[in-house]
This record gives sequence, structure tokens and C-alpha cells, in this order.
Amino acid sequence: GGNLPASAARANYPLVIDDQTFLVGCSFMISAGPTYDWSFGGTPGLYRTTNKGGNWTQVSDKAVFEEPLVVNDTIYWTFYNTNTLSGGLLRSDDKGATWTVATATGLLWSCRPVLLPDGRIGMINSSNCIAASSDHGATWTAITPAITVPTPWGFTYNAPGKAFFAWQSSGENNNPVNGIVVRLDMDITQVRSAVSPGKP
Repeated sequence: GGNLPASAARANYPLVIDDQTFLVGCSFMISAGPTYDWSFGGTPGLYRTTNKGGNWTQVSDKAVFEEPLVVNDTIYWTFYNTNTLSGGLLRSDDKGATWTVATATGLLWSCRPVLLPDGRIGMINSSNCIAASSDHGATWTAITPAITVPTPWGFTYNAPGKAFFAWQSSGENNNPVNGIVVRLDMDITQVRSAVSPGKP
């Protein structure tokens, strides 16, 4: 990333497409060590190289956060919407060369997209519920009650245990409310049958 523009925000989130093509997400908010202070600075965006970092092209001006989700030939990346102070979801179908806004607002910007066992995409919405989309992020349906932690940070689904596990923050400091993990028992097959059918 040494050839990234000097004005770019810190490059926190890389994605390797192949031996020549990389993507890197530059966000303006970063964790700054054990005190969990926030650092602001630089221009956010999503950058792409096709020559191992020899030069970079900005392919989106969104402040992307967390790791992206790759499903077949589609890439999903969470971003922070500075106008609504909420999260959205970017989508690319051409290895990151171009991006469209799949979801403009209403998602938790700190949550990375998750592929659910039934083929849908899962995210946490602004009501702290786990929501699922069967149309690439165009629409969302809440599939759980609100997660019972003050500020959920992410989640995963355990198919054998038929349960979602969600957590708050990362436990990087000594605040007792950080690092909380909660379990939501739910059979995703039953959830699937309760919502409108759609193409995964």
C-alpha cells in the first residue's frame, strides 16, 4: 500500500482478488490501541490495484469498514453513511472494478456481512436486530428480536447448534461492558420458511 495516495485515510481492510488485483478499504475512524481511542483523518474510500500495488485507482468514495463478504463473483462491503450516521452496503459484481450502493442506510456500520446457510446475506440493522436479504441487499427482513447488548458489533451463525452468536465491541480495554457475547437460539430453516421466497 505504499503507493496509495498520501491523502487517503488509513488502509485497514484489504482483500486479495488474485496475484495482481487487490482491494483496500480506507476508513477515517480507526482503533488506536488498548485505550480504544479514535483517530480521525484522511479521505475515506475504496482503492483497487491490478499490478500488485504499483498504482491504485479509487473505485468508491465510501468509508468502508470491517472485512468484506465474497459470495461467488459478488463482493459486499459495509460502509458508514456520513449523511445519516448509519451503515449501508456496497456491492460489486466485477472483482471490485465498479461498485453500487445496495443498501443506502439502516444497517450497523460496524457489522461485516455474513452469508447465512440458506444463501441469504445477514447484517445487523439499526434496530439491533439481525436482518436477512435474499435480493443482494435491496431489501431486508428482521429475523431475530433486538440483540440484548447495548451496542452490538457483529454476529455469526452456528448451523450445527442452530444459534446466532452476537457480541459487543472487541474487549480491547477494561470496560466490563465490552466483550459481551449473547446467544440467540434459532433454526435458520424455520426462519427461511417464515419469510417471502427470493433468489439467494
